[in-house]
Amino acid sequence: MCEYFSCVITRDLKVLWDANDSSHEKVIKDNKLKDDKLINRDFVRLEMTPGKCGFFTQAEKDWKYKVDEEGTLPLWYRKNKDKIKKLVWKECQTSFKPYKGNLKAAGKFLLELPKIKWRDFHGKIDASWHVSFGVNISAARAAAGAAAWDAAWDAAGDAAWDAAGDAAGDAAGDAAWDAAGDAARDAAWAAAWAAAWDAAGDAARDAALFARCLLVKDKIAKKHFEHAKKRMAVWKAGYGLRCDVNGKLYVYAVKKQAKKDVGG
Repeated sequence: MCEYFSCVITRDLKVLWDANDSSHEKVIKDNKLKDDKLINRDFVRLEMTPGKCGFFTQAEKDWKYKVDEEGTLPLWYRKNKDKIKKLVWKECQTSFKPYKGNLKAAGKFLLELPKIKWRDFHGKIDASWHVSFGVNISAARAAAGAAAWDAAWDAAGDAAWDAAGDAAGDAAGDAAWDAAGDAARDAAWAAAWAAAWDAAGDAARDAALFARCLLVKDKIAKKHFEHAKKRMAVWKAGYGLRCDVNGKLYVYAVKKQAKKDVGG
C-alpha cells in the first residue's frame, strides 16, 4: 500500500502537509523550503502508513510512523522526537475527518466477512435475480456467465465502482478508498476460498466494491450504493454472483442445494 499521510516537520515544529497530494516534494515546493543540506537540515520528511485495520480503528498502534534519512537526523529533531510524533499523529487524525462518519461502518463490514456462510445457499432466492443452476459451483458459474454473455456485463457494478472512486477525491480519500477495498478483498478471498473455490475472486471483488461504497456513502448517488449492497446480499445469502446486466444480477447456485422458496 502506498503511504497515506506524508508530511514534513520544520525546525520550529510545524507539520506541513497537503490534503490533495501525498508527495513530500510538493509540500516542500509549495512551502518554499530549501532542500540543500542533509546534516542539520531545516526539515525532516515523515510518513504515517496504516496497517490493515488502521483506517477503521484509527488507533495509533495500528499505524506505522516512518522517518526519512533516519541515520542523519538533526539534533533539533532528536531532542523533540516524542513531541513531533504526537504532532504528526494529531495532523494525521485531521485527515480522517471527511470519512470519519463512515469508517466505523466499513470496519464493521470487514469484521463480518469471515462470518459469512459462503456458498451454502442458505438464503431465499430473490425474485429479482436471474439464477443459473449447475451440478457444481463451476458449472453453475459458467452457466450464469453464458446467460449474460450477449449483454453488457457489470454495467451497474462498473458505474458504482467509478462513482465511489470519483467521490474519494483527494489524496487522503484515494488512500482510504484503496485501504478499504484492499482489506475487504483480502478478507473475502480468505473467507470464501475454502467454500467457494473459483468463486472467491467474484466474492472478493464485490466485497471490495461494497467496502469502498460504504466509505463514501454520503458522496455517491444512492443508486450506486444500493447496487453495491444488493451485490453483497447475494453472497451473504450463500449464493454466487457472476455479473450484472443493466443492474439485473446474474446469480449462480448448485441446484440440489439451493432454496426453492423465492423471496422478494
